[in-house]
Amino acid sequence: MALAYRSIHPFVVAGLDPAIHVFLAATEQSKSCMPGTRPGMMEWNTPAPLALTGMVSAKALTAAIAACLICSSAHADWATFGDSRGTSVQYPRERFPVAAGSGMPPGPVLRSPDARARLHVFTLPNERRESPTEFIARTVTDRHERLSYKRVTNRFFVFSAAEGGLILYRRCNFGGAAIHCFDVRYPRGEKRAWDGPVTRMSFTLTSR
Repeated sequence: MALAYRSIHPFVVAGLDPAIHVFLAATEQSKSCMPGTRPGMMEWNTPAPLALTGMVSAKALTAAIAACLICSSAHADWATFGDSRGTSVQYPRERFPVAAGSGMPPGPVLRSPDARARLHVFTLPNERRESPTEFIARTVTDRHERLSYKRVTNRFFVFSAAEGGLILYRRCNFGGAAIHCFDVRYPRGEKRAWDGPVTRMSFTLTSR
């Protein structure tokens, strides 16, 4: 059964199919898996005295959790998925093995074998060269009351929400005259199993 993509709208974006994305973007660049090591090994940037005394800040703790999630998904078979306009993201092959045509906004879509999860990559024009804040102010007509997470910086935005039986997640990176985005939707009851892969996907969104 295919996902009813347009029926799950946590907020309304003028001219766009609604956007969504999830947590932990705030911890970007906080941790990294050590090159050449096995999954689970990582390079820690938190000062040792904090870890020893238990006086770890909320930011450091969140960063550590993000690092663990990313490294825990390192054993999966990952590939790069992109559109014809330069947006690409790494994704776990076994979770999205089925090509599912094009989504809206125009961009390729992959889905899970049972059609309960889907990945959509697309590029939006940014002829006005707006910042994320300016773009959201102009296009978002709903005030995000149902968003479970929102983060906006000077180079990307992240939205996330739970809607019905799904978690809806979107990240968009801003670069010059283009906005590079990916949207992933997956079963709400499987959140813990998706946390690691989705976090890694978020960190790998890029433009070619």
